[in-house]
Amino acid sequence: MDTLGEKPLPRQISPRSFHMEANDAAKPENSEPSREGAAPSEPRKAGPDAPKQVKTVRAPLRTGLGSVPWMVLILAASPVAMLLAWRAQEAWVAPFLGRLHVVISAFPFALLLYAALLEGMALVSFGRFRARTRLLVFCAAAGAVAAAASGTLLQETDGGDGVWMKWHLISGWAAAGFAVLAAFFRFARGYAVERLWRGWYRLCLLFACIAVMAATYFGTARVHGDGYLTEYAPWWPWQASGAESEAQAAGHAAEEPPVPLPSAAEAEEEAGASAPSEARPESEVPATEPEEAAAQPEAVEDVRATDDPAVILQRLRERYPGVIQPADAASGRLRVDASPLGNGFGDADLARFVPIADRIERLDLTGTAVTDASAPVLAAMRHLRTLRLGETAIGNETVAALAGLGELESLSLYKTRVTADSWEILEKIASLKNLYTEETPLEDLPPAP
Repeated sequence: MDTLGEKPLPRQISPRSFHMEANDAAKPENSEPSREGAAPSEPRKAGPDAPKQVKTVRAPLRTGLGSVPWMVLILAASPVAMLLAWRAQEAWVAPFLGRLHVVISAFPFALLLYAALLEGMALVSFGRFRARTRLLVFCAAAGAVAAAASGTLLQETDGGDGVWMKWHLISGWAAAGFAVLAAFFRFARGYAVERLWRGWYRLCLLFACIAVMAATYFGTARVHGDGYLTEYAPWWPWQASGAESEAQAAGHAAEEPPVPLPSAAEAEEEAGASAPSEARPESEVPATEPEEAAAQPEAVEDVRATDDPAVILQRLRERYPGVIQPADAASGRLRVDASPLGNGFGDADLARFVPIADRIERLDLTGTAVTDASAPVLAAMRHLRTLRLGETAIGNETVAALAGLGELESLSLYKTRVTADSWEILEKIASLKNLYTEETPLEDLPPAP
């Protein structure tokens, strides 16, 4: 058979491992070892008619922790170090890292949305546009976890309760989790099962973007009130109408924004520095001064006022481990967080803190069994700056006892029994900057002019 004019067949390259050398990968599959004196093979022709050489490379899936990107991701995105700052001895560490949340959160969430945009362009172009998002998603995942951790620190140090805060934290951590999963699947792409990992990667990236937008909405609603983002949107199907729209337009938050309060000068002009409000019921006026109320036997219980304060503090630390932490090493101020104890912490437990009441700067009683019986104990904490009483059984009597706290800046009454009668009392606390009254009758009152 005449074979003149036929082109030589291209060499067939068998699949090789990713780590095979180029010389071994270029050997023909069925070639025999070269012999001495054998004629050299005819070189392959180059040109437009020459067949293209296709090299198939398959490698095992490599997503282990030994790769450098994963080591950096673990170090950069681990929330352990940032959350442990809450227990740091230096008082400035936790508040400083917490307030960085407003700066940290902007960049990773923007990177996530940008990565989703690139992947969407690659999807609609049917492969003509190739999105290179490995570094982008890696940085977004690391920053998202750091932002969620700093947001948790901010909530713990500056306070804040309510539905919007809860869902803001949940959606923020959900965005961080989906971002880490998206980074995992993105680094797994390009290996043995590329199409499978690509699908999971894009799905996690989509969920991360949805969680980011939810976190943004809940955070905005917490600060400015529900409907702030959609108040002027004509296409929003759940538009408020009537009186509710007018209240929102006037700045009234339907849920849990900080309530603006008058300044000290305004409060003194209206009612004087020490005179009680005329509208204030006599039953709500404390019978004694805070110091005298704190000295009552029923409030002090089994704690003796003559004991050494250092001994009492050590005794309280042993009885309630992890509840008492230093707030300021220089001044000796303390922060007390009894919320993890829940119903196991009641009025009798809080009364044991009377000997160190002057040193308490921040008190968190959220979800505990504390009632109005602890009002004299709270009134004795003259240097209290942050008080969280959400989801407790306290009422107007406790609010009346707080009127003498001249340094109180943040007060949370979320889901308590306080009524509208306490509003005028709260207005007289001139130092109060943030007031949280969600799910109480106070949230329906208009803000102070």
